[in-house]
Amino acid sequence: MNKVKQILQWYTEGVPKLKISLKTGVSRNSVKSYIRQFIAMDKSLEEILSLKDSELEKLFLTKPVKEPESRYKELISYFPEVDKALKKKGNTLYRLWKEYLKKHPDGFKHTQFHEHYRQWSKRTNATMHVDHKAGDKMYVDYAGRSYRL
Repeated sequence: MNKVKQILQWYTEGVPKLKISLKTGVSRNSVKSYIRQFIAMDKSLEEILSLKDSELEKLFLTKPVKEPESRYKELISYFPEVDKALKKKGNTLYRLWKEYLKKHPDGFKHTQFHEHYRQWSKRTNATMHVDHKAGDKMYVDYAGRSYRL
C-alpha cells in the first residue's frame, strides 16, 4: 500500500502518469485507476496518507460486487422470440434489434445485442442427426427461395 500512497503523492505534485508507472513498477492502467478512485473519493492527500494499510486496502483494492443488470435479464428473456422470428422469411437480426430498441429505448446497442445473441445461441442451439438406410428415403435440404438473374 506504500506504492498507492507514493502514486497519489506524485500525482498531486504533478508527475505524469507514465513516469509514476515507471518509477513504481505498477502498470499505467493501475496508476490511472488509483488516481480515478482518489479523485472520486473527494478526500485530501493528507487524509489518505494518514490511513493505515488495511484501511487503504479497503478503499482501493475492493471492488463492489455487481449483480446482473436488469436490462441484461430482459435481453436474455427476449432471445427466444428473436430465435423464433429469425426462422421466418425476411427477418434479420438487425431488424429484430430495431424492434427491441423500440420496446427498450435504454437497451443494448447493435454490437452488444448481436454479441449477446451469438453467445446465447451457442448455449441453446440443438442439432439433430437422422439415421436412415441408404437409398431408402430422399431428404431435401431447402435453403430458401432461389433468385435467378
